[in-house]
Amino acid sequence: MIENNIKDFNKQFGFRPKTDNINNLKVLSDIVVGGMGGSHLSADLLKIFRPDLNLRVHSDYGLPAFVRGSETLFIASSYSGNTEETLNFAEEVISGNLPLAVVASGGKLLEMAKIHNLLYIVLPSGLQPRMAVGYSFVAFVTMLGEKELLTEVYDLENTLRPEMLEEKGRDLAKKLSRKISLIYSSRDNFPLAYIWKIKLNELGKMPAFCNFLPELDHNEIVGFDNLGAVERLKDDFHIIFLKSGDEHPRILKRMELTKKLLDARLPDVSIIELDGKSKLEKIFNSIILVDWISFHVAKLNGADPERVNIIEDLKRELA
Repeated sequence: MIENNIKDFNKQFGFRPKTDNINNLKVLSDIVVGGMGGSHLSADLLKIFRPDLNLRVHSDYGLPAFVRGSETLFIASSYSGNTEETLNFAEEVISGNLPLAVVASGGKLLEMAKIHNLLYIVLPSGLQPRMAVGYSFVAFVTMLGEKELLTEVYDLENTLRPEMLEEKGRDLAKKLSRKISLIYSSRDNFPLAYIWKIKLNELGKMPAFCNFLPELDHNEIVGFDNLGAVERLKDDFHIIFLKSGDEHPRILKRMELTKKLLDARLPDVSIIELDGKSKLEKIFNSIILVDWISFHVAKLNGADPERVNIIEDLKRELA
């Protein structure tokens, strides 16, 4: 199932969402997306392509402290439509009589949208939230009226070739399968580094963490400066720098120099250059690549890439 989802990922950009109650939405100066896990990844990505948007992600119960009343558009995003934190977020927005839109494949959230005549987009169902990033990205770009970007997004259905990245993903999986992955990027591309972390966690069933330049050069790299005291840790990490090529010149220099310094202290440090003719292609090819890496890491480690048992255990305990 997951393997087919990866192979068919480009087809998600053929999605043409119906925007129910579109006349009830006004895009305002501030945008707050309430969502957890895979359901907010597309909002994170949107900030890469539209850094001028005042868009914030709220992954928690309730509303953020910085709410500015009617000046803010709230979007509740839950792939299942039943995520308790997001339902609570939506209830708080409605009780405050604030503007709300919904992105979901079904569940209580979609019912709520219909009852209150909210703008909503119904996502195709049947996937894990983390595997529906293409669908939800189309939904967000459509909802916010980003027509020029949307035209480019639709082109991805024909330009992305997921099957062409499997061999590279399988090769990288062999290097990462017994490691703790640390994913580093520029600040602008940090949503992508975060997605790599999420994919390695949920699909690959392995610990992974992320950070960004230049911040990590002011603290995190110092953690590798005395590994001689705990020699065995050296072999536990694999550091990956994600490089798009359009970073600030000083960030590119920092990336090369930071890699050089870490190479002297750790056996496994890599730079992965994002591949594609456009920024959209580079970002989504990278997501396909980490999907393949994570899928094959799970297989190599004897794990099921589909199941998220520990999350299900937690949900049962919370019920």
